[in-house]
Amino acid sequence: MIFTSPIRFFRKVLSRPPAWGRAFAPVGLAMVLVSASSVVAAVRGHTVLERAYGGDVVPVSAMAIVGVLMALVGVWASFWLSAGALLVLDLLFAGSGRARRLVEFSALAYWVQVVWAAVSLIAVLVAYSPSPLDLPISRGRLAVEGAMAEYLADEAGTPFMLSIRLVGVYFGLWFTALQACALRVVSGFSVVAASAAGVVMGFAFILLPWAVQRF
Repeated sequence: MIFTSPIRFFRKVLSRPPAWGRAFAPVGLAMVLVSASSVVAAVRGHTVLERAYGGDVVPVSAMAIVGVLMALVGVWASFWLSAGALLVLDLLFAGSGRARRLVEFSALAYWVQVVWAAVSLIAVLVAYSPSPLDLPISRGRLAVEGAMAEYLADEAGTPFMLSIRLVGVYFGLWFTALQACALRVVSGFSVVAASAAGVVMGFAFILLPWAVQRF
């Protein structure tokens, strides 16, 4: 099983022909789950905006569509960024000629992100409740923009959002560890080299973005 014995799992998969439908199933499922979280957040955020603006806001359906599109693009781009990192590392240090298998294994490793997306959706359904938005009495453009910027900053710093991001970091590092295992099996990286690649990817794609957002 990929969660408990990734090296054994990847070696078993490597012995069989590529199965792209099975490989990309977790990427598609992650898209669905992240999109669902975006819809829930859009609906609850729309309620806050309606109360603040007295109903004079864009339709909730438009906000939900934008949220879904951003979720789809975000997951797809995130996957190819991570897969591209494996391809670059293989090209620079191994030259295995197995680019397609690396993409396949990176997609299979996305089962970790499916678990994270499911956890995130449950958390949003159960615990996400945006605070009321208080707009300035003057309702001037600059005053409203300043109030919105302050509101978004406050919401991003709530215990719920900070906790969600921190848990996401752990899942992201787990995903990176699986990618390092893929390099070990497909590209023939040594244990030390695969571990070093995992550390570099984890820092560049997971820890650094989290630190920039957090601090």
